[in-house]
Amino acid sequence: MILNPEEIAEAENQLIEGGLNPEPLMDEAGLGIAKAVFQFFPNPGTLIVFIGSGHNGGDALVAAKHLKKNGWTTQLRLATSPNQLKPLTTKKLHQFEREKINPISEISGPQHHQLILLDGLLGIGASGELRPGYLEAANEMNELRKTHAAHTFSIDIPSGLNGLSGEPYEGAVIADFTLTIAHPKTGLLADQAINNVGRLALIELPSIRPLPGQGDTGALLITASSLAEKNRRLEHDAHKGTCGHIGIIGGNNGMKGAAVLASTGASRGGAGLVTIIAREDSYQSLSAMAPPEIMVRSVKSYAEVSDMDFDTLAIGPGLGQGSWDDEILDLLISDIRPTVVDADALNLLARNEPSDLVNAPAPRL
Repeated sequence: MILNPEEIAEAENQLIEGGLNPEPLMDEAGLGIAKAVFQFFPNPGTLIVFIGSGHNGGDALVAAKHLKKNGWTTQLRLATSPNQLKPLTTKKLHQFEREKINPISEISGPQHHQLILLDGLLGIGASGELRPGYLEAANEMNELRKTHAAHTFSIDIPSGLNGLSGEPYEGAVIADFTLTIAHPKTGLLADQAINNVGRLALIELPSIRPLPGQGDTGALLITASSLAEKNRRLEHDAHKGTCGHIGIIGGNNGMKGAAVLASTGASRGGAGLVTIIAREDSYQSLSAMAPPEIMVRSVKSYAEVSDMDFDTLAIGPGLGQGSWDDEILDLLISDIRPTVVDADALNLLARNEPSDLVNAPAPRL
């Protein structure tokens, strides 16, 4: 479920009014953040933690404590005076300061000199231009990223990014990784946020899953954990006929390679059978280009796909635009199979904005 900042605030108020102690949630989030840093940088390096006054800073301090314990050299940058920190954030600061660093000999693997920046300045509830102190801290992060090849992890949202619209304010943090807590937020998924968000990962909080709220339940963010729920171990007698059949619609003249690449990716990803659906004028050349394990099937009209036996569809790689647009639009609106929508199929949706798509009978990715 995707929530906007107002829905997040409402959900948090419900939890607090219900008597939930925020400290265990902060500890849970901080541990998840530290694990995410470990995932991409398993060997200890140097960590600079940028702290704001709120609970976002507390999350960062919990994560920093775990990293410090595991051999990381840690430095703190406070964007405000210590007496302006919220009480729980102050408590986490003291816990961080008491944590002793383990000697590097006790840590598995050699120490590397990568520089990691942890953006704990502002959370999803912040809005407007960055204030003095916060702007300087954000500028320092962005400068270290350019001059020292540092990698920036932003907690929940890059500081200086509008959580609703995704608009970056002046000096907004440019993150390589954004670790959003509990639920993805609308602003992180906006087109104008891409260069500030970087790679997006979800830090789940199992103790409050699902978070109360009225978010967009029809739109879901695909994450490693959500895909893992659908992953299954193959039976010993599995074969290509039991591992799914994907139909790829595209590969029209001048763009055949896109369909071939998509079909190869589908095959390597574990699909048992992969078929490219080609128009008659591109069928022969696509058949010659496709790997031997990929099938190519000719159609006069893409409407014929409705009666073909596929488990899922991918529509758009090398599709182009032409007289077939209405046929594709009908498939997108009415086909009962899960469908990945790419390239010119996305452009087709953008031009038509069919309201019926929200009621499509299967997921559209």
